[in-house]
Amino acid sequence: MIPLEDNVGDIIGKAQRGLGISDTELAEKARVNSQKIRDLRAGDFDELALLRVAPVLGLAPRALCELAKGEWHPQKIDQRDGLAQFNTHYHDMAVNAYLVWDPASRAAAAFDTGADSSEMILFANRHKLDVQLILLTHAHADHVADLPRLREETGADVFTPTREPVPGAELIEEGKRFRHATDLGSFPGRNDLCDKRSRASGRDCRRFNFRRLDGRRKRVVPRRATK
Repeated sequence: MIPLEDNVGDIIGKAQRGLGISDTELAEKARVNSQKIRDLRAGDFDELALLRVAPVLGLAPRALCELAKGEWHPQKIDQRDGLAQFNTHYHDMAVNAYLVWDPASRAAAAFDTGADSSEMILFANRHKLDVQLILLTHAHADHVADLPRLREETGADVFTPTREPVPGAELIEEGKRFRHATDLGSFPGRNDLCDKRSRASGRDCRRFNFRRLDGRRKRVVPRRATK
């Protein structure tokens, strides 16, 4: 069993920010007072208030209550080819980061860095993974704490959501995804990608749907998602 990164207060706060709902608006729609919203975010459990607030934020009321009572914990992801999870500690919090990769081409993407990316880097080297992308979910320090080292060790391009700027990361708007040769709409793909030597030498990678963004290298290009 792995520790949770977010408590109920974190979840409510993130849902509010994502939906752009203020305390006043949420209180009005949930029929509670604004102070109760602040109390919930601070970790004060009130089941009735939680049951009213959850649906307004698009959250499952009963599941949120179970979480608040400590009755639910996620199970650790089973080991499988193409996905690895890394759990590190940032002060008194546990934080997760992930590697996903194409088992055939070994092209990989990292999701966040965690507090310490050492284990992720060792894993990538041990399994001969070519980490080409670092995709940041958000800008909280525990998720980007080891970005400089992970970027230096992998040479990967770094992307972060437009609303969550991180120094050294390229902004990417919501609703975009990464293009690859078979246009499967997810990364990693089932196609072979240009290896690092091909990119470094400037060899033609057009068959992989990579676009040249500068005069020296090629990188995966985000594009607007199709419906």
